[in-house]
Amino acid sequence: MQVSTASHLLDIMSITEVLSNRYILTFLTFLGVCPSPYWNCGQKCSPPCSFSGGYTAGFASQGKVPEESGHFKQPKCPNHIELLSHKNFATNTENKICWVTQLYLDWWFDRLKKPDCDPRIRWCHLQEHKLLNKSNFCVAICAFISEVCKKDGAEYPGTTLQQLVLMIQFYLEKHGLCWKLLDDNEFCSLHNTLDNLMKERCAAGLGEKHSSDAISFDAEESLWEKGILGSSSPDQLWDTLLYLVSLNFTLRSGVEHKHLCCPNFNPQLSVKYDDKGQKFLEFHEDSHSKTNQGGLSSCNHKLCVLKT
Repeated sequence: MQVSTASHLLDIMSITEVLSNRYILTFLTFLGVCPSPYWNCGQKCSPPCSFSGGYTAGFASQGKVPEESGHFKQPKCPNHIELLSHKNFATNTENKICWVTQLYLDWWFDRLKKPDCDPRIRWCHLQEHKLLNKSNFCVAICAFISEVCKKDGAEYPGTTLQQLVLMIQFYLEKHGLCWKLLDDNEFCSLHNTLDNLMKERCAAGLGEKHSSDAISFDAEESLWEKGILGSSSPDQLWDTLLYLVSLNFTLRSGVEHKHLCCPNFNPQLSVKYDDKGQKFLEFHEDSHSKTNQGGLSSCNHKLCVLKT
């Protein structure tokens, strides 16, 4: 509700006269609007002006006068509050959500051209999320993950299909639909479809995980001997520093390297001495990292401390 003109004020005055509700008057003060029957002025004020009747009269009769409090900021605009209410994701996740959303829409429009298109799918335009219902959408997602493939016709691995479903779930969460596509009982058909597809792709040899091999001692010695690591030039020193910091402090991205604090500002790296007088580096995990973003899910997260 946005109040900005004199005609809107007249409407508000008539509502307050009919309902005679003090809570409405309190709400109007937050809007910065002063209807003349209750306030001293009849225009929008910033901050709201004092008024002689209504809500304040109750305090005056009790010998109390409300005082301004420093505990609250100026009221936020509705657009700002709406942005805060939406779920936010990391940049890479946002890019994946956009890609999967476009992939689904391309499939949906192509599906509508087919003569045997299920009528329930016609009501599952992803961007018309307010018109979606779980029953129809379950049918659409099952068909989507069963028919989607790469541009060359190759099948996606089972884990990729799972990621497609998760990205669609994240898209819905961003727009106020908190549907757990992999957990809610209403999507039981989707669970079975995804499970069977993942088994088929696994049997076909798709989706095998190849973990990264650890750097052996001999491999690291070779890097030093070949001059890839060392301190004879600025570039070589930079590469060596990047390698050693990543190896010893498990930094996962370039952003975490960039956020290493300077000594004068709550340092993450500090030089200390043990009981034998030997010098070592102590690393404190940043309070905002890839695995700890400071949200509700990180409330019980304990910051890591490493010594080397």
